[in-house]
Amino acid sequence: MIIRANKTEIAVKNIYSNTMKQNGKDYPALRIALSGAVTAEEINALLSGNLEIMDDNGNVIGVHGGYTTQGEHSIVIGKITTTEQERDELAAALAVEEAKAPYIESLTESLDDATASTVIPLYPSMKYSGNLIKSGTRINWNGTLKRAAVDLWDTEQNNPDNAKALWEDIAYRDGYRIIPDVITTTLAFALGECGWWGDVLHRSKLEANVYTPEQHPDGWEVVE
Repeated sequence: MIIRANKTEIAVKNIYSNTMKQNGKDYPALRIALSGAVTAEEINALLSGNLEIMDDNGNVIGVHGGYTTQGEHSIVIGKITTTEQERDELAAALAVEEAKAPYIESLTESLDDATASTVIPLYPSMKYSGNLIKSGTRINWNGTLKRAAVDLWDTEQNNPDNAKALWEDIAYRDGYRIIPDVITTTLAFALGECGWWGDVLHRSKLEANVYTPEQHPDGWEVVE
C-alpha cells in the first residue's frame, strides 16, 4: 500500500481495519503500520490530513480528511471514504492549495523574522526532492523556523538535524525574541520589550537589559 500525503508518497508496512473513539462513540478507521524506514518528515505529512490511499499500482482506493492520531509504531486515521464525489472534493481542495502556493511564497518571503515566527505553518518543509534551497530560505522544521546559511540541496542528509552547520536558528517565537543565554549590548532588550525564556514570556523592566531572567530576576517580569 502507498499513502500520498501533501504530495509525499509513503510506502507503509500494512493497513488494518480499526475504530476511532470521538465523543464517546466508535467510528470506522484504519490503523497504518509504519516501518522503520518512515522518516519524521513523512510522519508529519501523514498527520497533516488530506491523505490519499493507493494500491501498489498507484490507483486511489480511498481518501482521508478526518482526525489522525499517532501511536508508537502506527497511526490511526478516520473518516475513510471511497466515493467519487469525495475524491473529487479532495482533488479540488488540493488544487486550491497548489494555486495559492506561489502567492503564499511571495508573501512569506517579504516578512521579517518576528512576523514570520507567527505564521510558521505557511513556510515550506523539506521534501527531499533534491532541488536547490537557496541561502536565506526559511523553512518550517518541525514547527520552528530555520534559515539556510548557504545554498544546499533538499536531501535528508542536509536537513537541520543532520547538518546543523548549514542552518541558522531564527531567534523569534510567536513574534517575540528568544532571550539568548548571553545578551550582548547589540542584542540588549529595551524597557518593556518581551522575550521568551524557556517556555515563559517575560517583559524587560530595564532599559538596555543585558541580563537574562536567571541572572537578574528583578530585571524581568512574567507576562501573564
